[in-house]
Amino acid sequence: MSLLVNQGSFPAEIVDVIIDSVHYFSYPANDGNDRRTKPKDERCLALKSCSLVCRAAFMQLIASPNCSFLSFIDTLVLEDGYNGNVNDSDSDTPFWRVDPECVWLPQTLPTATLPIFPNFRKLLIITGAFYVVSKEDCAKILLLLSNLPSLTHLALIECIFYTVDDVTRVLSSCQALESARLENIILMQPSPPASLSSLAFTVQNEDSDILQIISVASTSLKHLSMSLTPFNMTRDVARTVNINLEYSTSLEYIVFQSVPISNSYGNAANFVRHIPEILRQITSSSIKEIVLTVWLTDVEDFDNLDWKSIAKVLSRENYRNLRKFSVVFGRDDLAAESKERITQNLKPLTDTNLSVEIVDYSLNHHQFVEARLGW
Repeated sequence: MSLLVNQGSFPAEIVDVIIDSVHYFSYPANDGNDRRTKPKDERCLALKSCSLVCRAAFMQLIASPNCSFLSFIDTLVLEDGYNGNVNDSDSDTPFWRVDPECVWLPQTLPTATLPIFPNFRKLLIITGAFYVVSKEDCAKILLLLSNLPSLTHLALIECIFYTVDDVTRVLSSCQALESARLENIILMQPSPPASLSSLAFTVQNEDSDILQIISVASTSLKHLSMSLTPFNMTRDVARTVNINLEYSTSLEYIVFQSVPISNSYGNAANFVRHIPEILRQITSSSIKEIVLTVWLTDVEDFDNLDWKSIAKVLSRENYRNLRKFSVVFGRDDLAAESKERITQNLKPLTDTNLSVEIVDYSLNHHQFVEARLGW
């Protein structure tokens, strides 16, 4: 018997799996006095009978206008296949050998978009090897997810992605997503060498994605320099700096480069707002020195810095080894008065173990900063 299958049908591979699976369904105990069990029993018996007939009969069943059991399904589980987690005998680094024939995502995920699942809300993808899916198939998967208006819950369990961005793209494609589960996600993104201890950045915006490298470098990082290009920091609404210093537990030096603290360069509040925010993120207890290189026109420009917040953060226990707060600028005539003002703003820290140093920009500025960056 042959049957033409319309667009609402399952792919042949999925039908095979269902027929193989329902053969093992047990017959439910039917309480003749409970009417609520009868519809469920009949649906299960219908599935049981499907395991004893050909695929065409099963396709005819689900395509029938009288077929209703699929409308009760609100959760779909797709289990992809990869051949395990294998450890190289000469390395502690795990790697995954994936057979392309086991990657079902491009074939199985379209099932979720079929009209036979009108109440479909939850999707669980298990061991999905996203990182070996071609760009074309990946685009199709994202498009399919974006066309699931009823999908509110997504679980990615032991799935393999290349980068965090790939995970984000999958989540953001689900337009009605309310809840996500990310369990034992595997990332293939390579890490910097453990010898990397110094990073210096010049970026155009405080939310630049390149700043995420800081968290990737993690515990090996000892020297960090940041320059947020001031001419692009013109927004009046403060935005969170896109960095994570939680795991940079070995930081010893942090340098804030080229910070305009004068309103003559624009809104100074925009240019300096990231300083206490970044200092607040630091968890390292090895910080020895903080360096600011600033642009200013007068000593009063230092008042644009949020000294109250800075002093409060530097009073935390993890800054107990901080010994020097250095400021670099090009006005030698303002050095003495600037040092006095900064010292007063950082009390009571400067009454104990913290010293303030003013460095003339024109005298060995590059050598001074490079020494703090391990160059």
